[in-house]
Amino acid sequence: MGTRIRHLWDSGLFLDLFLIGLLILFRWPTFGSTVSAWMAASPVMAIFVAAVLQILAFAASALLLFAYYNEENAPPSAGGAQSVLYAILLLPVIFGPQWLHLPNDFLIGEEMQRNSGLARSILGIALLGVYAAQITLWIQIASNDERIRSHYSSMYLAPICVPMIGIFLLFAESLIVTSMQHAPASPGIAWWPLGLITLSYLPTRLVLVFRPPFSWLSFGTALTAFGMLLHRLDLLG
Repeated sequence: MGTRIRHLWDSGLFLDLFLIGLLILFRWPTFGSTVSAWMAASPVMAIFVAAVLQILAFAASALLLFAYYNEENAPPSAGGAQSVLYAILLLPVIFGPQWLHLPNDFLIGEEMQRNSGLARSILGIALLGVYAAQITLWIQIASNDERIRSHYSSMYLAPICVPMIGIFLLFAESLIVTSMQHAPASPGIAWWPLGLITLSYLPTRLVLVFRPPFSWLSFGTALTAFGMLLHRLDLLG
């Protein structure tokens, strides 16, 4: 039982329950208004925190893929799954924190940009910082996976990888929901935010899904949680 629960935890199934629960909490006025009010009042800080969390989540994903993936004990189908993992992890490298356009576009108003140079430049700083950090981490972790695995700190780093990814996803979901609450209404499918969320937010969750051993249950809960997010944001028209 303990092994099964650990597998469900590592695959992110429990994380999906937290993400779904967060969407439900946002419908509770006390919680939703409090979180949204802080993020809307301090969008620059929220974007900065999100960028830092995305870097940490990417590092955790790369560690799970390179350093903490034991090929010797992997199931026979692990080769294909690892190829999928490489492809998924490349999406954040390519698209990075592009979803941060949402809080930047919808929470930072023209008046704030006029009065604050940091507000005008925070998106550029976040994008450049995350891209630089992710590429550096990708190279360093991929080329030093055996040294990382054998280092004494490995026993402390490995258990926090999944929680680190979870913290990022929960904060990012909160910021996305808050941002879209301030977005102008648009008829039909909102392709711009839909594309941003799909290409630069969802891949971080899918890393846990396709990390061997693959679980259809985890895949289903991940898609369910993401589908509920899209429904909550009313992006599909």
